[in-house]
Amino acid sequence: MIPACVRVAQDAIRHYNADALINGLKFDRHSEEHAIEGFANQIQVAGKVFEQDSAGGDAIPNWARVLTALPDFPQRLREIVAADKAEFTD
Repeated sequence: MIPACVRVAQDAIRHYNADALINGLKFDRHSEEHAIEGFANQIQVAGKVFEQDSAGGDAIPNWARVLTALPDFPQRLREIVAADKAEFTD
């Protein structure tokens, strides 16, 4: 049985693929489908871990801590996004 959220994601991929074809954009449908399967599997694993220890482990650092550790993070993130955009647009 396919969980509803995976089905919604698969439907979205079909729509994005059609949009990309119509607009002449690159879209790696196979990679997107593979990513959805991996993400869904990891959500299931996380759910099982949560069931075993609902109090959780270490907290995720907030943005202030991220920026203290990596002051150039916002600029690096912008560069990564720009590179990603360049890869998937003509």
